[in-house]
Formats: sequence, C-alpha cells, structure tokens
Amino acid sequence: MRHGHWACVGFERNAQYAAYIAHALEKKKAHDDDDDDDEHVPLPANFNRHVVRVIAALWTHLKPIYRMGWVHRDTTPIPQRVFQALHRIVTLAGLLSLVMRLDQHSVYHFEPMFKEEAFDADRMDCYNMDAMQQRNPRTPLDAVSEAEQVRRARLSAAEKARARMDRPLTQMVLMAGVRAYRRGGWETPSSTAEAPVYETPQYQRQGVRSRMLTHGWVYCRWGRTQDVRDGRAGLSGCEKMHGDAWRGGFVNFTDVEGVPDWMARERQARREETTVADTGKRMA
Repeated sequence: MRHGHWACVGFERNAQYAAYIAHALEKKKAHDDDDDDDEHVPLPANFNRHVVRVIAALWTHLKPIYRMGWVHRDTTPIPQRVFQALHRIVTLAGLLSLVMRLDQHSVYHFEPMFKEEAFDADRMDCYNMDAMQQRNPRTPLDAVSEAEQVRRARLSAAEKARARMDRPLTQMVLMAGVRAYRRGGWETPSSTAEAPVYETPQYQRQGVRSRMLTHGWVYCRWGRTQDVRDGRAGLSGCEKMHGDAWRGGFVNFTDVEGVPDWMARERQARREETTVADTGKRMA
C-alpha cells in the first residue's frame, strides 16, 4: 500500500508539472500578436537560444575529432553543414522533450546504467555486438572469423581456460534507456494521452503499466568486474582473475588528473566536524 501511495503521488506530481508548463506556454501564446495558429504548441521564449548553446557545447567536443588530420586551419567557428546537422538533431530533441513534459498521462524515466555492470539485453543495446560475438570465449573456433582465430592461437592454454569465465560488461555508457509508466489498466483504442479512456471505469486507478521506449546504448567488453569490498576497490588476485587483460590497475574517474574526489573530501570534512564537536564537548 505504501509503495502504491508513493506511485500515485508521482503520477499526480507529473500531471501538475505538465499542467503548469502548458499554462505558461498558453500565456506566452496569448501575448504573441502575430500568432494566428491555434493548433501548434508555442515554444518557450528562450528555446532557440538554448538550441544554439547546446550546439556550441557539442562542437567543443566534436571539433578535435572533426579537424583531425587536417593540413589547413579552419577559421570558421562551426562549419555550416555541421551546424545545420546539429541544429536538426538538437531542435528535434528539444521538441521531443517538450512534448514529453506536456504529457500529463505518462511518466518518463531515464534508466541509469553504469560502467562495469553486467550487460542486460532486456535493457541495453550493444554498440559493438559483432565484435563481442566474435570475442565470446565460449564461441567455437570454427564459428569465428579468421582474425579471431589468429588472436586465440596466440593465447596460452591457461588464458583460454580463464577467459571462459569472463562475462560481457559495459565498458562505456553511450546513452541511457527510456521507459514510460502509466497509471491504470488497459485503455481503449480511442484513448489518447490528453483524454485517456479505459475499458472499464475501475481500471482508471488499478495498477501501473510500463513500456521500454528505447534501450540504453552501451559499448561492451569481455572480462570480470572490479573487486569491491566494504565499499572500496580491492586489487587482490587481479593477475589471476583478469589474466592477459590485466595491465596493472583499474583507472577510476577520480584517478584522472583534474577530477576532484568529492566523496573523499566530504568524508574528510565530516571527520573534521566530528572532531571539532567532540573537542568542544570535552572542553565544556
């Protein structure tokens, strides 16, 4: 009952958000004197500015790749054909996001996915699936490519035996999956998000339905997960567990130069606060 109560609260809150956004957009539409179209949903006042800002952020990451191998220097901020392609993608994403936020009937959840978790075909699509199938240590030798046969021939018998216990793991998370939730039972074919119609009246508040709209997109590898004990990474037996794939250590995000370890700083700050509080008590 408690779980159901909070689920209802979530749906009600989502409906209130959607109603508020729709009201704000309608107020904007009422103030647009040159807008005679009563059908379309008005855009937020700063929509185009946000699109350009997102494009600029994307170009910051794409520019080194785009210019890789160029002999001459490109003096334009963003090449026109690249800007147009990004503008279409970002604008469509913005419009889709707006439509999702205006949906009072559905709750959209971006399912979190993490590096080094086991690959789950029900939630994920593997970007390098062909390579993963070739590298599957349990695939017979006559079912793989010639290049894979050559690679396996270089492995020791011990490494081949060890690799048979490897699992498909997520090495990079490219995009989270999206799942939609709706409250109530089955709806009629004529039902819409704006005006849901249920097969029977009592279905309106019975149960919760969900549908995976898009799987997460991940890049995978064969191997073993990092050994974690008591909340900390352990490196015991790594050479035996990871075999030829072991290169001396895992590199976590906070190990990269310039990335602060915020959790360690917070733990240290809490310890210092506790020490000061204990000292104050003793002095009192």
